[in-house]
Amino acid sequence: QSERDIDSDRIRAALAEFLPKFKIPDRVFPWPEGALSAGLKPDRSSFRVLAERLCSHLH
Repeated sequence: QSERDIDSDRIRAALAEFLPKFKIPDRVFPWPEGALSAGLKPDRSSFRVLAERLCSHLH
C-alpha cells in the first residue's frame, strides 16, 4: 500500500463518531498535490472538477 492510498471505510467510521450520518461523505479522496490556491483556502471549483473526473467512471 502506497503512502497516497487511503482507507475510506476507516475515515468514514471515524467521522461517524462525531458527525450525523447525513454529513458523512460518500467518497473520500487523497489531498491532491498543489491543491491550495494563492491563499490558504483550497480552490473549491478545482476540487469539484477533480471529484467529477474521479467519479465519472463510477456512473
